[in-house]
Amino acid sequence: MPTRRATKRAINALGFGRGFDTEHCHELLAAAPEVIRRHPEVRFLLVGDGVLYDELRARVRALGILDHFVFPGLVERERIPRMVAAMDILVHTSLREGLARALVQALAMGKPCVAFDLDGAPEVVISGSTGYLVQPGDPASLSDSISSLLSDPEKRRRMGEEGRRLTNPTFRAETMVQRVAEVYQALRILHGRRLARFDARARTRPEIRPELAAPGL
Repeated sequence: MPTRRATKRAINALGFGRGFDTEHCHELLAAAPEVIRRHPEVRFLLVGDGVLYDELRARVRALGILDHFVFPGLVERERIPRMVAAMDILVHTSLREGLARALVQALAMGKPCVAFDLDGAPEVVISGSTGYLVQPGDPASLSDSISSLLSDPEKRRRMGEEGRRLTNPTFRAETMVQRVAEVYQALRILHGRRLARFDARARTRPEIRPELAAPGL
């Protein structure tokens, strides 16, 4: 029997549920035909649902590339790690999202990322190290960056490992909880007298809820 050729896949995490075109899917669609021309085996997995779902699917069909796209819709959070694990890279085309959790999650699982060079993305997507940063409105650079990763399994592995090192332990839940606690403790020390005065008022004035009193002061 002939063996089935291994399929490379790219994942693009989209937030349709909010109903805003913040993810700028048209940027990905502008780059996708060239990526497909260079890598006919590529599959794009677009996760999410909402008001843009039907429009996006129609645009993909109009471009004649529907066979290269998978639309699982809105999936349970528990399924996301398995879906990311099945991918080769993550492409994130949001224009307004701070530091996207999808980028951190993908890098923590050893997946290199391609994202726009804005907001919080440069904190974790280090161009040439954990993935590539491109400028919005430049589909040629976006397709080049995606293709560069799809063409080179060793580069994907190397960048994926760099992503793991960057995010672990920095973005582990335990680390972030500890850092938040340290900030609160620092504020407690810095503003101890002010908190003590508020605490005294809270204990003597019934209109201030008791749970707002600072414990231990």
